[in-house]
Amino acid sequence: MLELTKEKIPPYLQEERALIKQLYENGVSATKIAQRMGRPETSIRTRINRWGLKSIRLWTQREEKFLKKHYHTMKIKEIAQTLNRTESAVNHYASRHGLRKFQRQM
Repeated sequence: MLELTKEKIPPYLQEERALIKQLYENGVSATKIAQRMGRPETSIRTRINRWGLKSIRLWTQREEKFLKKHYHTMKIKEIAQTLNRTESAVNHYASRHGLRKFQRQM
């Protein structure tokens, strides 16, 4: 019988926790943190959510202009990749600024 088990991820050291918190709260993406630390991105995202961390990465004027210009013609995934943002971040920004993919016709 073939037994498949997930490889255990070593526990996070206190120094690693502090680094994740510092980087994420200063606008470094979970993807970049995972790459830097050699940890799975899903594990980093789980810790960020579990610890209730919030990113303060502000949108630049260039990013805002790009998003507003391309929101109706590009897929969310493409915009997110181009801007090095998450799809969730793009959706949240669009929602907060009243951007809609489709206009309702009267």
